[in-house]
Amino acid sequence: MSDPEPDVPLLGVVASPTRIEAQLVERTPFRRLRSAGRRIVEDVDGPPRFLPLPVHRQLADQANAPDEERAGDAWVQSIANAIAKLTFGVRGAGVRVGLALDARLDGRGRQVLASRDGPRVGDVVEALETALRGRSITLGAPIGRAISFVEACALGEIWSPLGGLAGGTDGLVLVWDQDVGWADVGSGEVLSSSVELPGGRLDLGLERLGVRRDAGGRTGNARRIAVDARNGDTGARSALAEAANALGTAAARRLLSRLADDVSRPVGGDLEGSRPERVVLAGAGGRLAADPRLSDCVLEPFVLGLANGLADREDAAMRSGLLDAEGDDPPEVPPGFVHVAQDDASAVLGAAASALRGVLPPDARPTEAPS
Repeated sequence: MSDPEPDVPLLGVVASPTRIEAQLVERTPFRRLRSAGRRIVEDVDGPPRFLPLPVHRQLADQANAPDEERAGDAWVQSIANAIAKLTFGVRGAGVRVGLALDARLDGRGRQVLASRDGPRVGDVVEALETALRGRSITLGAPIGRAISFVEACALGEIWSPLGGLAGGTDGLVLVWDQDVGWADVGSGEVLSSSVELPGGRLDLGLERLGVRRDAGGRTGNARRIAVDARNGDTGARSALAEAANALGTAAARRLLSRLADDVSRPVGGDLEGSRPERVVLAGAGGRLAADPRLSDCVLEPFVLGLANGLADREDAAMRSGLLDAEGDDPPEVPPGFVHVAQDDASAVLGAAASALRGVLPPDARPTEAPS
Protein backbone atom coordinates (compact mmCIF):
# COMPACT_ATOMS: atom_id res chain seq x y z
CA MET A 1 0.00 0.00 0.00
CA SER A 2 1.40 3.41 -0.93
CA ASP A 3 1.79 6.18 1.61
CA PRO A 4 -0.96 8.79 1.07
CA GLU A 5 1.21 11.57 2.54
CA PRO A 6 4.79 10.81 1.51
CA ASP A 7 5.99 14.42 1.80
CA VAL A 8 4.39 15.31 5.14
CA PRO A 9 6.89 15.19 8.05
CA LEU A 10 5.63 13.21 11.04
CA LEU A 11 6.50 14.06 14.65
CA GLY A 12 5.92 12.19 17.87
CA VAL A 13 5.96 14.23 21.08
CA VAL A 14 5.85 12.85 24.63
CA ALA A 15 5.65 15.50 27.34
CA SER A 16 5.56 15.34 31.11
CA PRO A 17 5.34 18.53 33.18
CA THR A 18 9.13 18.39 33.63
CA ARG A 19 10.50 16.79 30.43
CA ILE A 20 9.74 16.81 26.70
CA GLU A 21 10.92 14.33 24.08
CA ALA A 22 10.20 14.92 20.39
CA GLN A 23 11.31 12.86 17.40
CA LEU A 24 10.92 12.85 13.66
CA VAL A 25 9.33 9.55 12.69
CA GLU A 26 9.24 7.81 9.33
CA ARG A 27 6.94 5.15 7.90
CA THR A 28 8.46 1.90 6.73
CA PRO A 29 7.39 -0.01 3.59
CA PHE A 30 5.53 -2.40 5.91
CA ARG A 31 3.42 0.47 7.34
CA ARG A 32 5.30 0.45 10.63
CA LEU A 33 6.95 3.43 12.30
CA ARG A 34 10.58 4.00 13.21
CA SER A 35 12.70 6.89 14.36
CA ALA A 36 14.03 9.09 11.58
CA GLY A 37 17.07 9.89 13.72
CA ARG A 38 16.34 13.50 14.64
CA ARG A 39 15.44 13.85 18.32
CA ILE A 40 15.20 16.58 20.95
CA VAL A 41 14.92 16.16 24.72
CA GLU A 42 14.39 19.26 26.85
CA ASP A 43 13.39 20.22 30.37
CA VAL A 44 10.29 22.32 30.96
CA ASP A 45 11.15 25.82 32.14
CA GLY A 46 8.28 26.68 34.50
CA PRO A 47 7.78 29.31 37.21
CA PRO A 48 10.25 28.56 40.04
CA ARG A 49 7.74 29.13 42.85
CA PHE A 50 5.03 26.85 41.48
CA LEU A 51 4.16 24.02 43.89
CA PRO A 52 1.74 21.56 42.23
CA LEU A 53 -1.15 20.08 44.16
CA PRO A 54 -1.09 16.30 44.71
CA VAL A 55 -2.84 14.35 41.96
CA HIS A 56 -5.77 13.34 44.18
CA ARG A 57 -6.44 17.01 45.04
CA GLN A 58 -6.23 18.03 41.39
CA LEU A 59 -8.75 15.33 40.50
CA ALA A 60 -11.02 16.59 43.28
CA ASP A 61 -11.20 19.90 41.43
CA GLN A 62 -9.50 21.94 44.12
CA ALA A 63 -8.86 25.64 43.49
CA ASN A 64 -5.83 26.50 41.40
CA ALA A 65 -2.46 26.43 43.10
CA PRO A 66 -0.49 29.70 42.98
CA ASP A 67 1.11 30.19 39.54
CA GLU A 68 -0.72 27.13 38.12
CA GLU A 69 -1.88 29.01 35.02
CA ARG A 70 1.64 30.30 34.42
CA ALA A 71 3.01 26.78 34.86
CA GLY A 72 0.48 25.45 32.35
CA ASP A 73 1.43 28.12 29.81
CA ALA A 74 5.13 27.38 30.36
CA TRP A 75 4.49 23.69 29.70
CA VAL A 76 2.68 24.44 26.44
CA GLN A 77 5.33 26.94 25.30
CA SER A 78 8.11 24.46 26.09
CA ILE A 79 6.39 21.83 23.91
CA ALA A 80 6.03 24.36 21.09
CA ASN A 81 9.70 25.35 21.42
CA ALA A 82 10.79 21.72 21.16
CA ILE A 83 8.68 21.22 18.03
CA ALA A 84 10.08 24.42 16.51
CA LYS A 85 13.66 23.29 17.10
CA LEU A 86 12.98 19.82 15.74
CA THR A 87 11.33 21.09 12.56
CA PHE A 88 13.84 23.85 11.83
CA GLY A 89 14.98 23.34 8.24
CA VAL A 90 12.61 20.40 7.70
CA ARG A 91 10.95 20.53 4.30
CA GLY A 92 7.40 19.46 3.70
CA ALA A 93 3.85 20.68 3.26
CA GLY A 94 3.17 21.20 6.92
CA VAL A 95 3.86 18.69 9.69
CA ARG A 96 1.71 16.11 11.41
CA VAL A 97 2.16 16.18 15.19
CA GLY A 98 1.07 13.39 17.51
CA LEU A 99 0.99 14.48 21.15
CA ALA A 100 1.17 12.24 24.22
CA LEU A 101 1.01 13.72 27.71
CA ASP A 102 2.10 12.04 30.93
CA ALA A 103 -1.05 13.26 32.63
CA ARG A 104 -4.68 12.40 33.25
CA LEU A 105 -6.81 13.73 30.40
CA ASP A 106 -10.50 14.28 29.86
CA GLY A 107 -12.43 12.01 27.51
CA ARG A 108 -11.83 14.28 24.52
CA GLY A 109 -8.07 14.33 25.04
CA ARG A 110 -8.10 18.12 25.25
CA GLN A 111 -7.89 19.00 28.94
CA VAL A 112 -5.25 18.05 31.53
CA LEU A 113 -7.28 17.09 34.59
CA ALA A 114 -4.24 16.25 36.73
CA SER A 115 -0.52 15.70 36.35
CA ARG A 116 2.16 14.49 38.71
CA ASP A 117 4.54 17.35 39.55
CA GLY A 118 2.69 19.66 37.18
CA PRO A 119 -0.30 21.88 36.48
CA ARG A 120 -3.78 21.34 35.14
CA VAL A 121 -4.35 22.90 31.73
CA GLY A 122 -7.64 23.89 30.08
CA ASP A 123 -7.61 23.10 26.35
CA VAL A 124 -3.99 22.06 26.00
CA VAL A 125 -4.39 21.13 22.32
CA GLU A 126 -5.85 24.49 21.31
CA ALA A 127 -3.16 26.28 23.33
CA LEU A 128 -0.41 24.29 21.60
CA GLU A 129 -1.82 24.85 18.12
CA THR A 130 -1.97 28.60 18.87
CA ALA A 131 1.63 28.55 20.13
CA LEU A 132 2.77 26.77 16.96
CA ARG A 133 1.03 29.30 14.73
CA GLY A 134 2.84 32.01 16.66
CA ARG A 135 6.09 30.32 15.61
CA SER A 136 4.99 30.16 11.96
CA ILE A 137 4.73 26.36 12.04
CA THR A 138 2.13 25.03 9.62
CA LEU A 139 0.34 21.85 10.64
CA GLY A 140 -0.52 19.35 7.92
CA ALA A 141 -3.62 18.49 9.96
CA PRO A 142 -5.03 19.63 13.33
CA ILE A 143 -3.55 17.80 16.32
CA GLY A 144 -7.13 17.03 17.31
CA ARG A 145 -6.49 15.42 20.67
CA ALA A 146 -3.71 14.40 22.99
CA ILE A 147 -3.33 10.81 24.15
CA SER A 148 -2.10 9.51 27.48
CA PHE A 149 1.38 8.12 28.07
CA VAL A 150 -0.18 4.68 28.57
CA GLU A 151 -1.99 4.80 25.23
CA ALA A 152 1.20 6.01 23.53
CA CYS A 153 3.19 3.07 24.92
CA ALA A 154 0.51 0.65 23.71
CA LEU A 155 0.34 2.19 20.22
CA GLY A 156 4.14 2.03 20.06
CA GLU A 157 3.99 -1.70 20.77
CA ILE A 158 1.66 -2.03 17.76
CA TRP A 159 3.47 0.22 15.30
CA SER A 160 7.15 -0.33 16.09
CA PRO A 161 8.78 -3.20 14.16
CA LEU A 162 10.16 -4.31 17.54
CA GLY A 163 6.82 -4.00 19.31
CA GLY A 164 5.34 -6.82 21.32
CA LEU A 165 2.03 -6.43 19.46
CA ALA A 166 3.48 -5.71 16.00
CA GLY A 167 1.52 -7.39 13.24
CA GLY A 168 -1.91 -6.92 14.77
CA THR A 169 -1.51 -9.23 17.78
CA ASP A 170 -4.11 -8.57 20.47
CA GLY A 171 -3.18 -8.32 24.10
CA LEU A 172 -2.82 -6.44 27.33
CA VAL A 173 -0.12 -3.80 27.83
CA LEU A 174 1.00 -3.06 31.38
CA VAL A 175 2.87 0.24 31.62
CA TRP A 176 4.78 0.03 34.88
CA ASP A 177 6.39 3.42 35.32
CA GLN A 178 6.04 6.16 37.93
CA ASP A 179 2.42 5.02 38.04
CA VAL A 180 0.76 1.81 36.86
CA GLY A 181 -1.30 1.95 33.67
CA TRP A 182 -3.15 -0.59 31.53
CA ALA A 183 -4.15 -0.71 27.87
CA ASP A 184 -6.37 -3.29 26.20
CA VAL A 185 -5.42 -3.80 22.53
CA GLY A 186 -7.48 -5.42 19.77
CA SER A 187 -7.13 -5.44 15.97
CA GLY A 188 -4.30 -2.92 15.97
CA GLU A 189 -6.11 -0.37 18.13
CA VAL A 190 -6.17 0.62 21.79
CA LEU A 191 -9.66 -0.32 22.95
CA SER A 192 -9.34 1.19 26.42
CA SER A 193 -6.69 2.45 28.82
CA SER A 194 -6.52 3.47 32.46
CA VAL A 195 -4.15 4.53 35.23
CA GLU A 196 -4.38 3.25 38.79
CA LEU A 197 -5.70 5.82 41.24
CA PRO A 198 -3.45 7.17 44.00
CA GLY A 199 -3.85 5.26 47.24
CA GLY A 200 -5.58 2.31 45.61
CA ARG A 201 -4.73 -1.35 46.02
CA LEU A 202 -2.65 -1.33 42.85
CA ASP A 203 -0.91 1.99 43.45
CA LEU A 204 2.40 0.17 42.94
CA GLY A 205 4.20 2.51 40.56
CA LEU A 206 7.92 3.08 41.02
CA GLU A 207 7.23 6.51 42.49
CA ARG A 208 4.99 5.00 45.15
CA LEU A 209 7.49 2.24 45.96
CA GLY A 210 10.18 4.88 46.43
CA VAL A 211 7.96 6.90 48.78
CA ARG A 212 7.28 3.78 50.87
CA ARG A 213 11.00 3.13 51.20
CA ASP A 214 11.57 6.73 52.25
CA ALA A 215 8.89 6.35 54.92
CA GLY A 216 10.64 3.22 56.14
CA GLY A 217 13.82 5.14 56.85
CA ARG A 218 15.68 4.15 53.69
CA THR A 219 16.85 6.45 50.93
CA GLY A 220 14.97 5.87 47.71
CA ASN A 221 12.75 7.27 44.99
CA ALA A 222 11.44 6.22 41.58
CA ARG A 223 14.94 6.13 40.09
CA ARG A 224 16.88 5.14 43.19
CA ILE A 225 14.94 1.98 43.93
CA ALA A 226 16.09 0.40 40.64
CA VAL A 227 19.70 1.43 41.27
CA ASP A 228 19.58 -0.01 44.78
CA ALA A 229 18.04 -3.24 43.50
CA ARG A 230 20.81 -3.64 40.92
CA ASN A 231 23.35 -3.10 43.69
CA GLY A 232 21.86 -5.94 45.71
CA ASP A 233 19.81 -3.98 48.25
CA THR A 234 17.49 -6.63 49.68
CA GLY A 235 14.78 -4.11 50.61
CA ALA A 236 14.64 -2.69 47.08
CA ARG A 237 14.64 -6.14 45.50
CA SER A 238 11.89 -7.34 47.82
CA ALA A 239 9.74 -4.28 47.07
CA LEU A 240 10.09 -4.79 43.32
CA ALA A 241 9.37 -8.53 43.56
CA GLU A 242 6.27 -8.03 45.70
CA ALA A 243 4.90 -5.36 43.36
CA ALA A 244 5.71 -7.39 40.22
CA ASN A 245 3.91 -10.43 41.62
CA ALA A 246 0.83 -8.37 42.53
CA LEU A 247 0.77 -6.79 39.06
CA GLY A 248 1.05 -10.20 37.43
CA THR A 249 -1.99 -11.37 39.40
CA ALA A 250 -3.88 -8.20 38.41
CA ALA A 251 -2.98 -8.81 34.75
CA ALA A 252 -4.46 -12.31 35.05
CA ARG A 253 -7.73 -10.90 36.39
CA ARG A 254 -7.93 -8.51 33.47
CA LEU A 255 -7.27 -11.28 30.95
CA LEU A 256 -9.90 -13.51 32.52
CA SER A 257 -12.40 -10.66 32.44
CA ARG A 258 -11.57 -10.09 28.78
CA LEU A 259 -12.01 -13.80 28.12
CA ALA A 260 -15.49 -13.72 29.63
CA ASP A 261 -16.47 -10.72 27.51
CA ASP A 262 -14.87 -11.80 24.22
CA VAL A 263 -17.30 -13.72 22.03
CA SER A 264 -14.39 -14.78 19.82
CA ARG A 265 -13.16 -16.94 22.72
CA PRO A 266 -16.16 -19.06 23.74
CA VAL A 267 -15.29 -21.08 26.82
CA GLY A 268 -15.57 -24.75 25.93
CA GLY A 269 -16.35 -23.95 22.30
CA ASP A 270 -14.42 -24.02 19.07
CA LEU A 271 -11.44 -21.71 19.51
CA GLU A 272 -10.18 -22.01 15.93
CA GLY A 273 -9.53 -18.53 14.58
CA SER A 274 -9.80 -16.83 17.97
CA ARG A 275 -7.44 -13.92 18.38
CA PRO A 276 -4.00 -14.49 19.93
CA GLU A 277 -3.28 -12.97 23.32
CA ARG A 278 -0.07 -11.54 24.71
CA VAL A 279 0.91 -9.57 27.78
CA VAL A 280 3.46 -6.81 27.23
CA LEU A 281 5.39 -5.29 30.11
CA ALA A 282 6.33 -1.74 29.09
CA GLY A 283 7.59 1.53 30.55
CA ALA A 284 10.39 1.66 33.10
CA GLY A 285 9.20 -1.70 34.44
CA GLY A 286 9.82 -3.21 31.02
CA ARG A 287 13.40 -1.95 31.07
CA LEU A 288 13.87 -3.42 34.55
CA ALA A 289 12.43 -6.75 33.43
CA ALA A 290 14.88 -6.85 30.52
CA ASP A 291 17.85 -6.36 32.88
CA PRO A 292 19.37 -9.81 33.63
CA ARG A 293 20.48 -8.51 37.05
CA LEU A 294 16.84 -7.95 38.00
CA SER A 295 15.11 -10.88 36.31
CA ASP A 296 14.57 -12.73 39.59
CA CYS A 297 12.88 -9.75 41.24
CA VAL A 298 10.88 -8.33 38.33
CA LEU A 299 10.16 -10.67 35.42
CA GLU A 300 10.04 -13.98 37.28
CA PRO A 301 7.65 -12.85 40.05
CA PHE A 302 5.48 -11.11 37.46
CA VAL A 303 5.15 -14.29 35.39
CA LEU A 304 4.52 -16.34 38.55
CA GLY A 305 1.76 -13.95 39.67
CA LEU A 306 0.25 -14.07 36.19
CA ALA A 307 0.22 -17.90 36.10
CA ASN A 308 -1.18 -18.20 39.62
CA GLY A 309 -3.90 -15.68 38.81
CA LEU A 310 -4.90 -17.49 35.63
CA ALA A 311 -4.99 -20.78 37.55
CA ASP A 312 -8.05 -19.45 39.42
CA ARG A 313 -9.93 -20.39 36.24
CA GLU A 314 -7.51 -23.05 35.09
CA ASP A 315 -9.77 -25.01 32.73
CA ALA A 316 -11.02 -21.95 30.87
CA ALA A 317 -7.53 -20.43 30.73
CA MET A 318 -6.06 -23.65 29.30
CA ARG A 319 -8.80 -24.04 26.70
CA SER A 320 -8.18 -20.48 25.59
CA GLY A 321 -4.41 -20.85 25.42
CA LEU A 322 -3.72 -18.47 28.31
CA LEU A 323 -2.11 -21.33 30.25
CA ASP A 324 0.08 -24.06 28.81
CA ALA A 325 -2.01 -27.24 28.82
CA GLU A 326 1.16 -29.28 28.43
CA GLY A 327 2.91 -27.59 31.32
CA ASP A 328 3.84 -29.07 34.67
CA ASP A 329 1.97 -28.60 37.92
CA PRO A 330 1.56 -25.76 38.78
CA PRO A 331 0.43 -24.54 35.34
CA GLU A 332 2.65 -22.16 33.41
CA VAL A 333 1.97 -19.51 30.80
CA PRO A 334 2.96 -20.51 27.25
CA PRO A 335 6.42 -19.55 25.94
CA GLY A 336 6.35 -16.07 24.44
CA PHE A 337 3.11 -15.18 26.19
CA VAL A 338 4.83 -12.46 28.24
CA HIS A 339 6.76 -9.99 26.12
CA VAL A 340 9.09 -7.29 27.46
CA ALA A 341 9.02 -4.04 25.46
CA GLN A 342 12.17 -3.78 23.36
CA ASP A 343 11.93 -0.28 21.87
CA ASP A 344 12.86 2.60 24.17
CA ALA A 345 11.16 4.96 21.69
CA SER A 346 7.82 3.13 21.76
CA ALA A 347 5.96 5.99 23.49
CA VAL A 348 7.19 8.53 20.91
CA LEU A 349 6.29 6.19 18.05
CA GLY A 350 2.87 5.69 19.63
CA ALA A 351 2.39 9.44 19.87
CA ALA A 352 3.23 9.74 16.17
CA ALA A 353 0.82 6.90 15.36
CA SER A 354 -2.01 8.86 16.98
CA ALA A 355 -1.52 11.54 14.30
CA LEU A 356 -2.15 8.98 11.55
CA ARG A 357 -5.69 8.06 12.46
CA GLY A 358 -7.73 8.23 9.29
CA VAL A 359 -4.59 8.28 7.13
CA LEU A 360 -3.39 4.70 7.39
CA PRO A 361 -5.42 1.65 8.41
CA PRO A 362 -5.42 0.93 12.15
CA ASP A 363 -4.44 -2.71 11.63
CA ALA A 364 -0.64 -2.92 11.60
CA ARG A 365 -0.48 -6.27 9.78
CA PRO A 366 1.57 -5.92 6.58
CA THR A 367 -0.43 -6.48 3.39
CA GLU A 368 2.43 -6.36 0.93
CA ALA A 369 6.17 -6.75 0.84
CA PRO A 370 8.38 -3.70 0.39
CA SER A 371 9.34 -2.90 -3.18
